Amino acid sequence: MSTETPKINALARAAAAALLLTAGFSLPAQARDAVYDCPKVAGLDQTATVVFHPRGMAVEAGEDDGLGDIYFEHRFRYRIEVRAHDMAKPGWTGPMHCQFNGGWDEDLQNNFSQGGWREGSLNHIVYIRNVPRQSKVWIEFGAHEHDSGSDNETLDFTPDPGRRKLQLSVFVEAMKAQTGIGAAKGVMDVTLNKQKRVVGDDSADTNAWLDFVTNVHPDNYNPSAPLPLPVLPKAKPIPGGLIILGDPNSDPQCRDYAMRSVDQYHAAQKAGCGFQPPVWSSDYKMHFDWCQRGKNRDAAAGHLTGRDAKLKACTSGASAAEKRCKDYAQTAMDMIAKAQASNCLGLTGGRWLPDYNAHYAWCMGNPNSPLLGSEAQARAMRVKACTGN
Repeated sequence: MSTETPKINALARAAAAALLLTAGFSLPAQARDAVYDCPKVAGLDQTATVVFHPRGMAVEAGEDDGLGDIYFEHRFRYRIEVRAHDMAKPGWTGPMHCQFNGGWDEDLQNNFSQGGWREGSLNHIVYIRNVPRQSKVWIEFGAHEHDSGSDNETLDFTPDPGRRKLQLSVFVEAMKAQTGIGAAKGVMDVTLNKQKRVVGDDSADTNAWLDFVTNVHPDNYNPSAPLPLPVLPKAKPIPGGLIILGDPNSDPQCRDYAMRSVDQYHAAQKAGCGFQPPVWSSDYKMHFDWCQRGKNRDAAAGHLTGRDAKLKACTSGASAAEKRCKDYAQTAMDMIAKAQASNCLGLTGGRWLPDYNAHYAWCMGNPNSPLLGSEAQARAMRVKACTGN
């Protein structure tokens, strides 16, 4: 578990703001993004990136701080927890994968004439990467006034009785999300990649509403069990840990290249080809970023063709390897059964494991190795020494 604070860089902020303007975004007071990485867990190699994007908010007009200017001084804070989750086990809480805390202070410029609400735009985007596929990402987001006055009240973003902060749960495996209100009603009330508004119930503190978007981007899911790939804002890292956002549909060539590359990797793994990174990799983002660098886009098609050729050459010999390993595993099981029937002693270790699939898998990992012959011979000689034949 770790806690991080996003680094801010003035030059990067200016570049991000410029691009947001040209991309048609409203310019926030300070454009900055936070990128958090869950530590990788052995055996949980299928991961996703979860995105949380607060886009705008408003305070009820009668509840301003009374200072007479057009800025609200606010302190925004969020807490994130990533836990193991199984949709087949309602109510089950799994172990924690990672957690993060962060936020920012901002003088929010607002509009004085929006139907009784003083509105302002936000553009802070939070990325949580390396999220295991079977996870629930829980996000709590809130804000309170932070000015020179004494009335520093918490903004009320939700009609949920007794709560003021947004409570958001993102179910990665199911590609679904819900607020605390949705959870109370037993419904998924958030649509991925669509703007959602939550509004306070005006029961206490400062009544407000919040607009946000959340999304799930599968990084390297096994193609044998595909999930839909929603649109993820194209992210280009720049110094200081910030990200410049562009049009999410602006680079379909590199998106398709990365998807094809991941599929080729999984096909090679399934066939036991033994091809190694970085050319063969399940890292979607790595392939996507490589495609975008320099003149790599022009070479991308050639890379796909070259990998297809190597994959075909490997898989054409797979049937022979499979037959060889089936024979090897069956012979191993025959020798083990013979040794057990004769009550041979001291037969321990993987060589004497009574598991056909284990011997077959070991062989497929070494299909052309001289170890196959020596291992079979050692097993046969030991049995003969015990049984006499």
